[in-house]
Amino acid sequence: MNISLPQKVLAEQLQIVSRAVQQRSPIPVLEGILFSCNKQRLMLTATNLEMAISTVCQVPHGESGQVVLPGKISEIVRRLPQENIQLQTRGDNLLTEIISGQSEFELYGFSAADYPAMEPQQSASVPVCSFSLASEELRRALRQTLFATSQDEGKPTFTGVFFSLAGNKLTLAASDTFRLAVTHCVVQKSSGEGSFLVPAKTLQEAARIFTEDTVLQATVYANLFTLANENIRFASRLIDEKYPDIERVIPQK
Repeated sequence: MNISLPQKVLAEQLQIVSRAVQQRSPIPVLEGILFSCNKQRLMLTATNLEMAISTVCQVPHGESGQVVLPGKISEIVRRLPQENIQLQTRGDNLLTEIISGQSEFELYGFSAADYPAMEPQQSASVPVCSFSLASEELRRALRQTLFATSQDEGKPTFTGVFFSLAGNKLTLAASDTFRLAVTHCVVQKSSGEGSFLVPAKTLQEAARIFTEDTVLQATVYANLFTLANENIRFASRLIDEKYPDIERVIPQK
C-alpha cells in the first residue's frame, strides 16, 4: 500500500474510527486500524467486536493494498504538521513508513487477512427491515432515551435502547426499571417491520460520529444494526433479549 493525502483529512478519519479500537485486547489485531486502499479510495475500519466504524475518503495518490496499523497511528498523525502525509508499506513484515515533511516514523502492521469483519451472519444476511432518517432526528431521539438505560450489566435487557419499526413510524424506548423514556420518529423509505435492541454504549458512539446533518440509511439484520451515510458506516451487535411490552405501562388517552 502506498498513499498520500493531507494530514487534516487523515487525522479526521482516524479520530472517527478510533472510537471502535479495542484497548488492551487479548487479540492484538483488534488494537489496530485496517487501512484498505483501492486506487484513490481509502477506507479505514476499526472494531471491538461489539461495534465497527468505517470511513471512506478520496486520496490524491493511492496504490492498492491493505494493512492493519497499531491504533497509536492516530496520535502520531494528530501531532504531525498540516502537510501531506505519505504511508508506504514494504515487504512481508508489513513495515509501514509514515513520512510528513522532516518527520518519519515506522510501524509494524498486521495482515489484513487476520482482521475480523463485522458483517451479518451468512445465515441471516437478508435484512429484517430498513429505513432512512435524518441524522439530527436520530440524535434527538437518542438524547431523549439513552439517559434512561441501565448501567447494570446483570440486566442486559435494560442496557439497550429498544427500537420498533411499523410503517414509517419508528419508536425508541429505554428503561432502567425505575423510569421509562419513549419517543417517536417519522422515517422514510422503510421496508419491512420489526423490533430490535441496540446496546446504549454503541449508540452513544453513533451519536458522536454522525454529527453532520445528513440522511442516514439504517439496516437491521438478525444480529446486526447498521447506519451509514456517504462517508461513514457504523455497525453494532444487537442484544439478544426480549424487551418488555412498553404499551402496558404507558397510560392510554
